[in-house]
Amino acid sequence: MTDLERTAIVSMKDFGKAAGLDELLRCLDMLTFLDENSLRNYLDRYGLQFLYQKTGYMLEHYQDALGLSAGFFDYCMDRVGKSTRYLLPEMSNNGIYNPRWRLVVPSDLFSMYERGGDALV
Repeated sequence: MTDLERTAIVSMKDFGKAAGLDELLRCLDMLTFLDENSLRNYLDRYGLQFLYQKTGYMLEHYQDALGLSAGFFDYCMDRVGKSTRYLLPEMSNNGIYNPRWRLVVPSDLFSMYERGGDALV
């Protein structure tokens, strides 16, 4: 059994093994609320710095729609560590650096999706 929060965390952890980043963004866009205490619980079960980075970065875009507090993102930020990572492995030669989350991400990740196109080209 699972709940929305667990599904969201597992999907962010392994979006490459599931339906992919495009599908994850579509699903996140449909959600109207996530319980941040449950999110913290599932994040802590994995205890992976990269997962805190990905989760913080992606959910921050949906913060208002999901009802997540600034405290949730501070919590994630405190567990990010000092490593810079690539949201997608194939981005080692391109993308933009997000200093807050120490992630190299597609420059148009959310804007392409919101215009109705594929998030990743």
